[in-house]
Amino acid sequence: MAMRNVLVGEFISPLLDFFKIQGRSSSTSSVYNLVDLKRKSIEMGKLRESLVTAQNRITKLEEELCKEIEASRKYLENGVNLSKAREEIDSQTKK
Repeated sequence: MAMRNVLVGEFISPLLDFFKIQGRSSSTSSVYNLVDLKRKSIEMGKLRESLVTAQNRITKLEEELCKEIEASRKYLENGVNLSKAREEIDSQTKK
């Protein structure tokens, strides 16, 4: 609502005065349409920024996930190798 009030004060009033001077008072709805388009344009810009931020965050999370998966894979490989080594030692000591 505050944004609309700012737009009314800074954008609509001068345009309304212009159209009244030109004898086009019926163009008031056109002015409001222009203001609405400007507001939507601003909102779209903010949404684009949010989307880019979200995409960057997703990329970072994907990278972190890949690192975690790789670390887990290495940990499991080391655990399997350790188990095999223990089994080998146990089999050697039992002989």
